[in-house]
Amino acid sequence: MDNGAWCFHLIDQLICQGITRFCIAPGSRSAPLALAAVRHPKAEITVHPDERGIGFFALGCALGSGPPAAVIATSGTAVGNFLPAVMEAHHSSIPLLLLTADRPPELRDAGANQTTDQVKIFQNFLEWEMDLPCPCPSLGEEFIRSQAAFAAIQAKKGPVQLNCQFREPLFTPPAALKFGREQPYFLPSHAPTREQITFAEEKISRARRGLILIGRTSNPKPILDLGERLGWPVFADILSQTASIRHFDFAIRGEAAPPPDLVLHFGGRFVSKFLAPWIQKAEADVLHIDASGKRIDTQHVRPARILADPALFCQAIQVQGKTRSYLEAWEEIDRILKETVESCFAEPHPFVEPDFMRQLGSLEATLFLANSMPVRDAAYFGSPSGPVFCNRGLSGIDGQIATLSGIAAATEKPLVAVLGDQSCLHDLNSLLLLRKIKTPVLLIISNNFGGGVFSYLPIAEEKDHFETLFGAGHDIQFEGIAKMLSIPYVSTAKVDRLEDFFPASGPRILEIFTSRKENACFQKRVLEKCNLAITGKGLVCLAES
Repeated sequence: MDNGAWCFHLIDQLICQGITRFCIAPGSRSAPLALAAVRHPKAEITVHPDERGIGFFALGCALGSGPPAAVIATSGTAVGNFLPAVMEAHHSSIPLLLLTADRPPELRDAGANQTTDQVKIFQNFLEWEMDLPCPCPSLGEEFIRSQAAFAAIQAKKGPVQLNCQFREPLFTPPAALKFGREQPYFLPSHAPTREQITFAEEKISRARRGLILIGRTSNPKPILDLGERLGWPVFADILSQTASIRHFDFAIRGEAAPPPDLVLHFGGRFVSKFLAPWIQKAEADVLHIDASGKRIDTQHVRPARILADPALFCQAIQVQGKTRSYLEAWEEIDRILKETVESCFAEPHPFVEPDFMRQLGSLEATLFLANSMPVRDAAYFGSPSGPVFCNRGLSGIDGQIATLSGIAAATEKPLVAVLGDQSCLHDLNSLLLLRKIKTPVLLIISNNFGGGVFSYLPIAEEKDHFETLFGAGHDIQFEGIAKMLSIPYVSTAKVDRLEDFFPASGPRILEIFTSRKENACFQKRVLEKCNLAITGKGLVCLAES
């Protein structure tokens, strides 16, 4: 069996298993894989010259549509450039399949060009990996199809690598080969045990101030239903695709927020860095219910961990809550804080990043948020109306434009993205991916000419070297870059109606100029007013009654 036939069976079996999107970085050693993908009638192909960018694009495709996307690259540093996307996929449990081309055994450790050790290159970040041998007559179609089918199912849980060794010739004329059939594999269903439910129900029955947390999850409705049945407040992370007590983050930074005595935490961790310390200070019992098995315990409160599907767990809980007074206290806090925040926007102030964040709810679109300030500002001030995505597995600055392009390509639905200037500068290559998108995409670049998040941190007090090392100020604007790539562009220092800038089709860049200092001052003023608003209201007593 030659390289071409071997790769045909590999690619065809992946497609039989539901992996139809192939993201390709050009290269010579990977030619058999790329040709097999592009020749397949059911394959969707995206080509991009930057392996780091195409890795994040594939990650975005999986975020948007669910099934894993496959990335193809040649050997050497090309494979190493996948590492940031692999790390993010691992920490967020995002499906991803790596098809990496490699030299044959006789060229390894022999000084051959573009050859390095690609086995175990991603260390502990993979769900499964295999170093496939070179195609040979003794290993038939059944072998390679079996490996492909198993890789596809493992990739539903997170990143998987098939490292593919090829000898020359790398190009062979296409042959007429038979398409295959699916090989079913089923992932385990994590239904809660009777012991887990009994343990949880006993805790719930004793709680007087029960609190539900919803982290990143695909199905928040059963959790919200449980909160309604128990009569408990629900804090939902911005990536949970739902909302309840919206202004909890402002409240827990003050002294008047009534603490819980039991916390049910569903799904992933929160964007808020204040929530975990607040729960630790409350000395509340914590139950973490999630199907991934990942440990989320930054404050080492030693929660009880229940490995179960959150929806099945919520449906199995039959007990009722003791009292609704804790919920009523938080509803009153949320009402007061909403009025307080609105009053801050009504006062005269310079146009700041929160001003356009609070307009996001007016756009019926998928939302992608960069790390640092965009995701935090949206959590504090935004009311998104559609699905919300963000690379919070490791909260890196890299691959933002590539990821949002992958989401837009996979969903084929309108998308709004908010990125800072530093994130955009870090991923300029991926504007080549964005310009290919046909559906409407509004890329908002919040340009405060440096690293805005550092203005909110204690390091901002270091006056001598802050701007050089952390603010990293610059004078770059993005109009020339947009013009070079023929991407429609508009800039402004103030936005009254965000929807006026939304494109009818394809991408548009909206660059908004703000001040790091004014952004930080506004948020400080909001926080101070929120603290004053809920202090001395008797809310702690209400929660205890």
